[in-house]
Amino acid sequence: MSELSVCIVTWNSHKYIKRCLFSLRNQTLKNFELIVVDNASNDNTLDIVKDEFPTAKIFTNKENLGFCGGHNLGINLSKGKFYMPLNADIYLESDFLENMLKTIKSGHRVGMVSGKLMRFDPVSQIKTDIIDSTGVYFQRNRRSLDRGAEERDIGQYNKKELVFGASGASPLYNKEMLEDVKINGEYFLKYFFAYREDVDLAWRAQHRKWKCIYTPQAVAFHVRHNTPQKRREMSEMVNMHSVKNRLIMEMQNETGYGLLRDGLIFITYDIAIFLAVLFKERTSLAAFKFIVLNFKKILGVRKQIMSRSIVNKQDMLRWFGRTKSLPFNKE
Repeated sequence: MSELSVCIVTWNSHKYIKRCLFSLRNQTLKNFELIVVDNASNDNTLDIVKDEFPTAKIFTNKENLGFCGGHNLGINLSKGKFYMPLNADIYLESDFLENMLKTIKSGHRVGMVSGKLMRFDPVSQIKTDIIDSTGVYFQRNRRSLDRGAEERDIGQYNKKELVFGASGASPLYNKEMLEDVKINGEYFLKYFFAYREDVDLAWRAQHRKWKCIYTPQAVAFHVRHNTPQKRREMSEMVNMHSVKNRLIMEMQNETGYGLLRDGLIFITYDIAIFLAVLFKERTSLAAFKFIVLNFKKILGVRKQIMSRSIVNKQDMLRWFGRTKSLPFNKE
C-alpha cells in the first residue's frame, strides 16, 4: 500500500487538469494513490481524468461541496499515511512528491509541509520566476498572507525552515495530525466552504504543537487566480467567504493572551473591514449574517480548540507579525 494519497477536488477544471495530471504521471515517486473528487462539474473534466490517469479513483458529488467538503471526503476515502490536497491548476516538478514525502518524515511531530510554489502564466504558458507561496504567515492585524508572494525569486528562500502553515494549493499533511485536529468529524470545517480553510487548519494544528516545514527542494508552479491585489476582480462569493472566514478563524483560534497583546490592532482592522463592506462591498454583508446565525456553533468549536490547546501562548504569539519563519532542527 502506498504511503501517499494525492487528492484533486475538481469543479469545471478542464482548462488546467490535463497538465496537472501530466506532471503527476512524470513524478520520480511512482507509488501513490490518486483520488479525484468532482464537485458536480458540467464540463469534460472527468473524461480528461479517465483518459490521462486511468488508475485514478473517481468520486462524484451531486452538488458543489467546496474545497472543504470535497477534501473531507477525500481524506476519509484515502488509504495513505500522508494526504496531499492538490489544486487542478498546480504543475509539479518531477521530484516534488518525493521531496515532500521525505520532508514530512524528517522530524518529530511534523504535521504539514509546504513546498516552494512559483507562478505559472496561463496566457504565455510559461513558468515564471515569481514566487507564489513559501508558506503562510500572519501580520499583527491577523491578516494571513503567502510568504514571498509577488517577489522575484533570487534565492532568498533557499533553506528548510519552520513556517506557520502551508498554502492549500499543494500542501502535504500527516494524517495523524488531521485526526488530531478534526472538529466534530470534520478536518476542514465545512462552514468555511472555501478560502482560508487551509490557514484555519494550520492554526488548529499550531494549538496542538504540530510543525510545518517549508522545503525549497519541492518546487511546483501555480496558476494563481485570487490574490489580495485582485480583490476587485474576484467574485462576490469569494470575497464574502474571505470576510466570513477571517472572522471565524479569529473567533475560534485567537488566545486571550493574543487578544491582550494585539487586540487593539486586529479589532480595529476588523471594524475597518465591516465599514468597508457596509459602504463599498455590500455583497459581503452576508458574511456577518452568517456569523450571527452560527454564533453558538462557532463558540462551540472554539471551546473544543481551546480545551485541547497545549501550545505556550507566548510561542503562539510570535507567529503574528513577529516572525515569518523559524530555524528547522531535526528532533
